[in-house]
Amino acid sequence: MYLRVYRFGWRKLEEIDCELDILAHLARQSIPVCSPLKSEDGRSIMQLECAEGTRYAVLFDTAAGSIVEYDDYKDDLAFAYGVGAGSLARGMIGYDGQMDRKPLDVDTLIFYPLEQIRRVFGNRLEDQAYLARIGENIAKQIQSKSGLTLGFCHGDLHGQNANLQSGAFTFFDFDCCGWGYSAYDPATFAWVFLMRRARPSIVARLLGEFLRGYETQISLTPGDLSSIGYFIGARQLWFMGLQTELAKRTGELALAGRFFEREMALLKHCEAHVFGRSPEDWTK
Repeated sequence: MYLRVYRFGWRKLEEIDCELDILAHLARQSIPVCSPLKSEDGRSIMQLECAEGTRYAVLFDTAAGSIVEYDDYKDDLAFAYGVGAGSLARGMIGYDGQMDRKPLDVDTLIFYPLEQIRRVFGNRLEDQAYLARIGENIAKQIQSKSGLTLGFCHGDLHGQNANLQSGAFTFFDFDCCGWGYSAYDPATFAWVFLMRRARPSIVARLLGEFLRGYETQISLTPGDLSSIGYFIGARQLWFMGLQTELAKRTGELALAGRFFEREMALLKHCEAHVFGRSPEDWTK
């Protein structure tokens, strides 16, 4: 079992309630997820009165198996992770429960994060001009794509947030879930390996296996597949914005050192090697 205590002000009660409703729905579809446990009075969400105000907590069941370390990912594990990811999307078809989650759209993934980055690093005028340009370009490319699939996204499928046992993954940590572009979850899987400095050609191979597994459960369109590179960029902007937003709570010491330079370098690397390209062309 594990206990998640949500940060103060991070999620509204109805958003957490929706997350738990999604997990209950997936569990009814026999899809392996960590389900919330209930107290003797039937509640899953606990309210904690803390110095900063009311915080919420949920106790979740255990996920069988163990996390796969990134260096251990090979084709077979990427395929299995993709199968599990696809089963989440498939399992949410026909869901008619609560929908109180932020949409995973260009505002959430690109423009709101850019506001957070500007708040902390607004004095870096040249970098801010670059971020504004690249954000607008990514959003334009995504919005101009035809045939993009919309559906449920876990929102944080970075190769972990799941335990592996007997060749299958059990997923947890749906804190970032919502409805948005189906290409975003595969892009997040690829993004984490680029972040860890894997060569684009290796990332493309792992992503290819992920997609092969994903599409055993649910299909993606040619538009979805061709947009993954841009969604990797959106994920990187979202991540940069998240870290700067969290610094308001944890202190900006977390952004010390070369955080900004490192994340900007990754964004520019993605622009050079994956934006607008099919994964099979990520050759460098």
